[in-house]
Amino acid sequence: MIELFPMIWLIKPDREALEQKLHLDQNVLIDMGQVFEKQAKIREAVDSYRQSLARGPHNHKIRVHLLNLLLRKLNDRAETVKFAHESLALTGPSQREQLDYMYYLMEVARLEGRKEEGRKWAAEIAARCEGDPNWLFKTAIYYSSVGELSTAEQMIKRAMQNDRDNPVYHELLADFYARNDKLELAALEYKSTIALLQKSNARDKIEQVQRKYTSLLERQTKRLLEQ
Repeated sequence: MIELFPMIWLIKPDREALEQKLHLDQNVLIDMGQVFEKQAKIREAVDSYRQSLARGPHNHKIRVHLLNLLLRKLNDRAETVKFAHESLALTGPSQREQLDYMYYLMEVARLEGRKEEGRKWAAEIAARCEGDPNWLFKTAIYYSSVGELSTAEQMIKRAMQNDRDNPVYHELLADFYARNDKLELAALEYKSTIALLQKSNARDKIEQVQRKYTSLLERQTKRLLEQ
């Protein structure tokens, strides 16, 4: 279906006439949004996705995609917040779909330096995610970005309880330790990261973490010499 739209668009560029001709339903509007994105017409894509939601407001996937376009492509923070709250209002109190909408509210708060609001959404996500390591990882990133390294450490440690062999988590924890001047703990975590990466033969990544580990050893050596 998607392949047809560029041809139709060349024949009849009038959008209203096109919509009338096709008697657009939700799926067609979504396909049109995808075509607009390929053409880098982001505002038109947003409009098409919004129209699709008017025909079926509970399409979570499209809501999240629309939030991503609003924030990452258009940098429209006010509209992102408005749409995220609108989406939250459509979900039940226990639905995990809420986490996606809270994430964008947390992101806007981070970008605008509103720490109290960002903390509120990060805490909500951590409390509602039922130990999902992916969400705990995202909250750890948030807390790190606002300089709250101790809380960031706690979040990533919680994530590791349910995904202990993920090298991404070990590396991030090592980074937190290093930034918090816990050099010995950081060294142990970098070594764990390298060991886990060796199982997947991720050579480029191993070299990157090895450089971090070497730099950390140099810091430790310098500290010992200064004592």
